[in-house]
Amino acid sequence: MLPRLGSLHDAGQIIFFLLTNHKQDFDDAITRPGRFDLLLSVSPISWEIKRSNLHAFLEGRQLEGWEEAQELLTSWFTEQHEALEALEYSTYDEWKALLIDIAKEEPIANALRRLGKLEVIRKVNHWGDNYITLRAKNADGKQNLLRREYEEDKKTSRIQ
Repeated sequence: MLPRLGSLHDAGQIIFFLLTNHKQDFDDAITRPGRFDLLLSVSPISWEIKRSNLHAFLEGRQLEGWEEAQELLTSWFTEQHEALEALEYSTYDEWKALLIDIAKEEPIANALRRLGKLEVIRKVNHWGDNYITLRAKNADGKQNLLRREYEEDKKTSRIQ
């Protein structure tokens, strides 16, 4: 594959895209510095976008009061850095699973008020420590390698 990549590069008229969710599975010879002209790290969608699209994750009765739920979540998480980090690093599917767990069959705003600020923050912190792919640490307390690789890729990316 490397000779073919080299010949494509030398031709100068071809753009070659390599996309992966598993960069760690590539041989070091392929990913060494200088091999690619551009590294673009695609981050998880921000908390602000997830919050503003709250309605996209809820169904039926859960949707009632989602505007109020946005306001509650914004006010509750403004100063909660650990919880905000979990929300930032979660995928859409992970975020949806948390919301469904919180809302169950009732409107999301009712569920948030029923649980209260401290319990929702506790749930988010527990969820962030145990269930999101890019959590800071694994269950054994060691740094999550996927998170570290993501952070390194983000630093070396020329477009963020």
